[in-house]
Amino acid sequence: MVSPFNSIEIYNVSITPEHEILRKTMRKYAEEKLAPLWKEIEIKDKLPQEIYNELANMGVFSIGIPEKYGGQGGDQISKMIVIEEISRKIPSIGVIIDTTDFPILALLLWGTEDQRRKYLPSIANGKAAAGAYTEPQAGSWVAGIQTHAEKKGDYYILNGRKIFISTVEYAKYIIVLARTSPPNRNRMHEGMSLFIVDKDTPGLKVGSKLNVLGMRGDRPYELIFNDARVPSDNLIGEEGMGYYYTMTLLNFTRINIAAQAVGIAQAAFEKAFEYSINREAFGKKIYQLEGVSFKISEMFMRLQAARLLTYWAAKISEKQLQNPDKSLPEVALAGSAAKAFATETAEYCSRQAVQIHGGVGVDFETGIERYLRDSIITTIYEGTSEIQRYIIARLLPRIMYGRKIDIG
Repeated sequence: MVSPFNSIEIYNVSITPEHEILRKTMRKYAEEKLAPLWKEIEIKDKLPQEIYNELANMGVFSIGIPEKYGGQGGDQISKMIVIEEISRKIPSIGVIIDTTDFPILALLLWGTEDQRRKYLPSIANGKAAAGAYTEPQAGSWVAGIQTHAEKKGDYYILNGRKIFISTVEYAKYIIVLARTSPPNRNRMHEGMSLFIVDKDTPGLKVGSKLNVLGMRGDRPYELIFNDARVPSDNLIGEEGMGYYYTMTLLNFTRINIAAQAVGIAQAAFEKAFEYSINREAFGKKIYQLEGVSFKISEMFMRLQAARLLTYWAAKISEKQLQNPDKSLPEVALAGSAAKAFATETAEYCSRQAVQIHGGVGVDFETGIERYLRDSIITTIYEGTSEIQRYIIARLLPRIMYGRKIDIG
C-alpha cells in the first residue's frame, strides 16, 4: 500500500508525442500572438476580438469535446497543456477555457443527446460558456445558495442573484445552479438542480462588472434573475441532483486552475531567472548571490512538483468521465491537492519574481507584478486553499479506512 492508495500504479502519467506537439504549437502561438498584447489586455480589460476568434478557430475552447459534436477531442492532460501554455502569457484566457469547461463537462456527463447536439457544436465553434453557482452569501458554502427555480408548465421560472461569475462577457450559455425545492435546514445540499441558460433569456440581467484584483481580460460579473423563463428541456440531468453534479464538476475545474497556476509560475520563474543572470549588483551577477540563487532553486523545485501533481490529477480525473454517476474520492483528493499546491506555488514564484526584480518588479510597465495579482486570485476561486485542505482532510479517512470523520 502507498498510503492512502492501494498501488503505485495510480501514479502512472503517460505523456505522448502528440502532447508535446500540442505544447509546442500553443507555446509558439502564445509567444508570437499573445505576449505582445499583455499590456493592451491589462489596460482595456478585454480580449481583442480577433484574438478570441483565432483561439476559437484553433479549437482552444473545444478541448475535450468529442469530434462528433464538433470538438477536437483530446484528453485531460491535453487540456492542462493548453491552459498552462496560454496562461503563461495571458492568464485570464485560462479563465475562459476553464469556465467553458464547466458546461462542456456538465453536458457530456449528464446531458441528454439532444442537449449535447444542440449546445456542444456551438460551444466548439467558439461560443464560450460559464458556470453560475456562487452567490453573495454562498461562496465556498455552495449549499447556501438561494436562487430558486419554480416549475410552471413547460418552463422553470428562475429568480435570484449570482456573483463573481467569470467569462460572462464572452459567454453565450450559462450553467446555473438553482433550488427546485425549499431548503432543508439539516440537509441544505439537497433540492438543487442545474440548468443551461442562454445569456439572452428575458429576465436574465447582466449586472455590474466586479473590479477584482487580477485576471484583467476576464473579470467577473453579477447575474440577476428576475422571472427568467427557462424551458424544462434545459434541465441538466435529474432534478434535485444539482449540488452533487456541481461538486463533481469542481473536481475537474480545480485541476484546470492548477494548470493555469503552473503557467503563471512558469512565467514568473523564467522572468526571475533571466533577470538574475543579466542583472549586476555589488560587482557580480545577482544570480551569484546566495540569497537570489536559492530563491530561484526553490521556485524551480515547487514548479516541477506543481506540474507533475497537476498532470497526475488530470490523469486520475479521466476515471470520472467514464463513471459520471459514481463518487470517486481519489479524483476529488487529487484535484484539491493539485489546486492548492499549484496555486500557492504560483503565488510564491510570482512574489519572489517581484522581489528579485526589486523596484522594476513593482512597475506595471515591466509586466512582472501582474503575475502576483493573478496568482492571488487562483488561490481563491474554484475553492480557496483552505477549502482544498478541508476536502483532503475529509476524504483521507474515507479512502484509507472506509469511514467518515467529522472535520470542524
